[in-house]
Amino acid sequence: LETPIQQQWMNSLLLTVNQYDQYELRPFNFLDDESLTLSFQESLRYSGSGFKAAVGVEGLMELYSWQTKANTTQAILTDARELRRHLNAFFSMEYTVLERMRISLGTNINFTGYGIEHQLPAVSTDHFKGIPIVSPMIGLSYPLSEKLMLYGSAGHGFSTPTVEESPGSDGRMNTLLRPEQGWTLDAGVKSWLFNAKLAIQGSVYTIFLNDLLVTKRPAED
Repeated sequence: LETPIQQQWMNSLLLTVNQYDQYELRPFNFLDDESLTLSFQESLRYSGSGFKAAVGVEGLMELYSWQTKANTTQAILTDARELRRHLNAFFSMEYTVLERMRISLGTNINFTGYGIEHQLPAVSTDHFKGIPIVSPMIGLSYPLSEKLMLYGSAGHGFSTPTVEESPGSDGRMNTLLRPEQGWTLDAGVKSWLFNAKLAIQGSVYTIFLNDLLVTKRPAED
């Protein structure tokens, strides 16, 4: 839903709902799981001569439930559900300096928390509340001519442990896991030929990662 406020201001609201329910026969058991995800994004954007800016918040809640059952007896082996909550606050801006150079700046602050509630084989609850993660970025673009442009950027990113990664082999949540974090640096050139009918682009980049999550499977499931 987009609502103009003034000639240069725009308010945007996005609501989404995702749901799935599946039943999987596996060689070692049955997996019965379902997920319900609700999210919203609220942003306020400004667009002026040589300057653009946006500020907003984004929230996501995911409820994931699963059971495993024995192949022969259909007896319930495990029964649990996980609730995840993400909240992002972001700000970005673009402006032109030196007549032609365009600079992009932005930052995102993330708050994440989740917990697992077990019913079988034993009743228990695990919770994880991460520290806020700040992810800044900067980008530059400069046209050397009407047909050739140079650009580059640097940005921080992260990835929280997924539903499959957060439990350990015993089914309990591993609260010592930290989100993967890293920096991406890239630079490139873009050219337009034949009256802008053909575009050629080349770039180089590198990524620095910290706290990389590697999965080890001690059993089939």
